[in-house]
Amino acid sequence: MKTRSAVVLVPTIGLPLVKLAVESVLSQTHALTKCMVIIDGQQYEERVHHIFSNIKDPRLNVITIPSNTGGKKYCGHRIYAALAHLVNEDYVLYLDEDNWLDATHRAGPRNSDRGISDSFAQPTTRKGHEEEQ
Repeated sequence: MKTRSAVVLVPTIGLPLVKLAVESVLSQTHALTKCMVIIDGQQYEERVHHIFSNIKDPRLNVITIPSNTGGKKYCGHRIYAALAHLVNEDYVLYLDEDNWLDATHRAGPRNSDRGISDSFAQPTTRKGHEEEQ
């Protein structure tokens, strides 16, 4: 069976705990786990880049969206909804910047290739095909 890839989306405004969140993703024992940090507005860009200045890992991708979308209690939910459609990994996981994952979260018994933890990820489909059963 093919080993499936995953991406963890982490929207941020640069809270200090985001570094712990990202480090927890990058320390996953599942080799095909990537981390995408989405800076929620250009006004937070400098702060976030300073936080990650010492992390050099090809699995980490940091992007900035032009304006803040997390106001009015959305706190990253608009980013989760939009970015899930723009990645190519088999699974999309969502992680708030002030949370973190255990090192075996992606590889644990509830996270098999057939049913990654339903509360944390949704399988994506490509080209209109249904998820393989």
